[in-house]
Amino acid sequence: MRNSRLFAVCIVLILFLSASARLRAQLPPGYFRSPVDFPIELAGSFAELRGGHFHSGIDIKTGGQSGRNVYAVADGFVSRIKVSPFGFGKALYIEHPNGYTSVYAHLSRFSEPMASYVREMQYRKKSFAIDLYLTPHRFEIKKGDLVAKSGNSGSSSGPHLHFEIRKTAGQKPVNPQLLGIRVNDHRAPQIHELLVYGPSSYPQSYTLRKAESGYVLAGNENVLEVPAGRTAFGIRVIDRMDKNSGRLGVYVSRIEAGGQVIFEWKGDQFSFSESRYANAHMDYALKKKKGKLVERLYKLPGDRLSMYPELVEDGWLTLDEGAQVPVLISVRDAPGNESRLSFEVRALAKSRHEELRPKSKHMLPGEASYFESGAFQIIVPEGALYDSIYFHFSVDSLQREEGRMSPLFRIHDPETPLHKKAVINIRQSDFPESLKERAVAVRIEKDDTSYYTGKWSGPVFIFRTREFGNYYLSVDSTAPEIWKMVFPEAAGPGDLISLGIEDKESGIDSYDAYLDSRWWLMEYDYKKKKLTGTLPVTLKEGEHVIRVLVSDEAGNRNEKIYKLKINKQ
Repeated sequence: MRNSRLFAVCIVLILFLSASARLRAQLPPGYFRSPVDFPIELAGSFAELRGGHFHSGIDIKTGGQSGRNVYAVADGFVSRIKVSPFGFGKALYIEHPNGYTSVYAHLSRFSEPMASYVREMQYRKKSFAIDLYLTPHRFEIKKGDLVAKSGNSGSSSGPHLHFEIRKTAGQKPVNPQLLGIRVNDHRAPQIHELLVYGPSSYPQSYTLRKAESGYVLAGNENVLEVPAGRTAFGIRVIDRMDKNSGRLGVYVSRIEAGGQVIFEWKGDQFSFSESRYANAHMDYALKKKKGKLVERLYKLPGDRLSMYPELVEDGWLTLDEGAQVPVLISVRDAPGNESRLSFEVRALAKSRHEELRPKSKHMLPGEASYFESGAFQIIVPEGALYDSIYFHFSVDSLQREEGRMSPLFRIHDPETPLHKKAVINIRQSDFPESLKERAVAVRIEKDDTSYYTGKWSGPVFIFRTREFGNYYLSVDSTAPEIWKMVFPEAAGPGDLISLGIEDKESGIDSYDAYLDSRWWLMEYDYKKKKLTGTLPVTLKEGEHVIRVLVSDEAGNRNEKIYKLKINKQ
């Protein structure tokens, strides 16, 4: 029996290693070089669990500063250049002849001649945000060419280089560490907590301790007692690099029960269309309630993620009363460092616990659902839920506070994620006709407030959302703020000019700046709430006029005019 189990484990290991080797075998050794000229330390790993998505690349630390050199990892051509205040910020895409595309994001600037071309196109389209798809011969690139400088643009929370390698066909991200991008890491992942899921909606938590053989349960007896029936597991795990205290994700997580692999998740590649299933792979409710990032070691019914190469009963372990089974949980990072948690599971008498089910609408992940109550309607599309729910709803008609144009609608539970947007209809017959074009739905949860624009169909306001929670209708009639312009005391050609813009309700939708009636390029940094522009080197001495227009998502506009005197240089 022991030999057969050992044989089965060896076969699984061989299959795993061969699958990883297939990615590496597609390339000759050294095909891709590092995108930087210093040792790589990671601030984020591939397929790391993030809110609403899996991380699609690796985040390379740049010493807390912008302006580090960024190099092409192989021969190719620039296939795309994108500039946005959000997301990747300034990003460069290089297509390689081997069927892969490398991506460099959150840049501070592009190298020439790309930088001049981008600026020319921004002026032509009169937009800072721009998305350019290029022909193969416009910007040909050689391996090791300096293509950009690192930065902190877009939705970056600090200076770093976000780097990806994608399969060009389908733009599917692949783990760069499987394709020759080397990271010095000899530290195994740390398993901090075991979660056990069973008949109750809430998992049981178990602390762990480190032993010579790996991790074990903190108690003296390494046996976990569970009710007979179905049991599943989750773990809270953190990976760290050498000389790096940053928290990273793992590459592989696996469960063996009785010598058989019943669950495996592997972060080798995925498609952007499935990235949001990260909310199913994590325990979303625990993340919302306690801030704990727990990785499920089983698959929810509505999870359509392709990153589970091994599944038996979706990772659930079914035990009869009195059965006792050895369980081995292993986690590994991309360089191959591994940690193991082993224990025995003993099934007691079947639990008599029966969870009370509210008398409410039962919604299933594989079906579209509709609910209506009074002035409220919601349509939850097929595939929006990861698990079945008993939908609950209430209306607080007493909370017609200042700024609220409707009752407060308590829509299910904000700890339940939605994969697709639900459609919400709210009938509000007494909403003033003159204010309808500025109407918004407002979501309030603790200290967080979000705004949603929509459209009217007669007396019904229609909007879409991926969040359950507390909503009411309101009016955004406040124009965006434009703050005082900042410029050098003796301003001249080539100097930087900046000013602040902000909208505290529906958010900034668009902005434009004009210098002496001509459209002028100003970069928008939403994190700093700032517009920045460089005065043209051809600007003549004398007085000049700068006009700034900003609109929000509800259609409110603000405009400021500034006069600027240019001195001799």
